[in-house]
Amino acid sequence: MIQKWLLKTGFVVVTFIMCAQFSSQNISTTGKEKPTTNVYGTITDSENQTIAVQNITVAGRFKDIAVYKKPSNPEINPDINKTLIDLCAIKEIRVAAPKIVEFNKRKYIEIILISADTNPSQNEYIIEYSKKLFCDYGSLEKELNFTAIKRLQIQGCKKQEETPRSCSPQPAHSSKTTPQQQAIDSTLTKTQSLINELEKKAEKLQGNDTTLKDQILKTIADLKESMQETLKNWFA
Repeated sequence: MIQKWLLKTGFVVVTFIMCAQFSSQNISTTGKEKPTTNVYGTITDSENQTIAVQNITVAGRFKDIAVYKKPSNPEINPDINKTLIDLCAIKEIRVAAPKIVEFNKRKYIEIILISADTNPSQNEYIIEYSKKLFCDYGSLEKELNFTAIKRLQIQGCKKQEETPRSCSPQPAHSSKTTPQQQAIDSTLTKTQSLINELEKKAEKLQGNDTTLKDQILKTIADLKESMQETLKNWFA
């Protein structure tokens, strides 16, 4: 069973590489691909220096960013209590005293989120230590670990090449679908189907080695998130 799982994992990785090659042939850009929505604001770093930045993303995303409720048991996988956030719905992210914690043998960092609601709420979460914050500072592209940040204040969002507007849910995309977009959607659907099949196979693993099973499921979850983020950035 493990051998079959490894073969299928290899197949998914090959599929991922093919998708990357497809995207490089059909998208011509100079420099790093910008997000479709420009989230802008200020960052105060660990040295108390504050700068104005634009095109803020976390691991290349401005929405559907996974954060987790901090478990009480270090052996628990935080994935069981996940929240997806949209930076346009956030007023501020604080990492006033960076605290690295470990759950299920993976490192996370504690953050505080303050919503952009009329009556702002404040909630504590953890996010993967490996996740990076990307932004533009003038003509420079910055890449920051959350341990290097004290505070991220979001001032607003705007569609690229449009005038700024206040943070609010993004308008629906046009109903018109180009042949290229159809091909991209088909590729993403097939890749997602393969990942789902892997998850089902892992769930059916025989034996009492629950640690191995949990590791396999975690690897699949990480692969899924990494592939989805990268593909969405390339195909944006």
